[in-house]
Amino acid sequence: MVVNALKDKNGFTLLEALIAITLLVLMMLALWRSAAMIMNRNVENSLADEAVKIANEEIENLRNMPFSSLPSGTTSRTVTRRVRNFNQTFTVTRALTAPSGSTSVYVTTITVNWTYGGKPHSYSATTVIADHG
Repeated sequence: MVVNALKDKNGFTLLEALIAITLLVLMMLALWRSAAMIMNRNVENSLADEAVKIANEEIENLRNMPFSSLPSGTTSRTVTRRVRNFNQTFTVTRALTAPSGSTSVYVTTITVNWTYGGKPHSYSATTVIADHG
């Protein structure tokens, strides 16, 4: 009877169980890292979307101003927005330049800069604002 019990190999040995657990842990770590990278990329995309919104708002504000009161030159300001349950500070730089010889057109460039994860990011939009009056 004892001999039959030793020859019965229906279960796992301790070594087989340890190898299976090790492989499972390694796969879980790989999935965890992938999930973290995906979440980080998702936050980066949300910040980029917010930068596009800020630039569009800035352009619309300029377009709604009377042409004669548009501020030529370059100005900068900071904007803080709540994105994904944290506050992010963006630096908005707008440059209005008149092409040489033109008094009824401004070339406008809005640049939005921010830092996330220790890396600088930027979005820029350029448009033309003309005097229709």
